Amino acid sequence: MLSFIGKYGIEIIEDPDIFLTLSIAEKYGLLIHDAKIVGAMMSSGVRRIATLDRDFEGIPIIEVLKEG
Repeated sequence: MLSFIGKYGIEIIEDPDIFLTLSIAEKYGLLIHDAKIVGAMMSSGVRRIATLDRDFEGIPIIEVLKEG
């Protein structure tokens, strides 16, 4: 796994503060795990996510990358 991370220049980001996670979960109606992902994105300056999880659609602070 570490060689994969190094090969593609993937950065490891930290978990967000629990209060940020809880506020995102409440504001956008997300499950805690999904809110944690969005919180980590916000804290790290990441604005785009590639996912098939439709729960991330419609959240104005991120962009969901779609095929096509």
